[in-house]
Amino acid sequence: MNFAEAYPIPSETASVSDMPIGRAYAPQASDGQTVADLPLHSTLQSIRRLSSYGNDWDGHGSPAPRAESVQSSLEAIRVFHRSIVTSGHRWAQPHVSANEDGNVVFEWWQGEKKLTIYIRAANVTFIKVWGMNIDTEMEDGRVTNSGFSPLWTWLSEA
Repeated sequence: MNFAEAYPIPSETASVSDMPIGRAYAPQASDGQTVADLPLHSTLQSIRRLSSYGNDWDGHGSPAPRAESVQSSLEAIRVFHRSIVTSGHRWAQPHVSANEDGNVVFEWWQGEKKLTIYIRAANVTFIKVWGMNIDTEMEDGRVTNSGFSPLWTWLSEA
């Protein structure tokens, strides 16, 4: 299941009664983004910019970012932001990039900790890093529908 299926974003014309319980109506800004997207404006722009990358965008033969990964990342970042804000944590913009496989990558750093999220069309995975030892100071896995908040809590803890 992708993020769009797990967390459908209501259309501009949806009525409040059409939305799942617990979801607030988000009026549209002049550029088509919802008002809830405004804190994400620069991140959303960075993600959309990836669509303009062609093959060999990095000079090392990497394919262009996949349209499905770009679309999934636009949906996922909204879910991540909403999860962080509703849990009472402070949001920080990620570094947005593409990788050599055509996927979208989000990265955050806090002190010695680094959280990397890979957005693929079919799944979302993470790598947590808190040192150099791959066996004892790194962890990876899949981000589930409820799995981003614990990752953010780990990153934001001192």
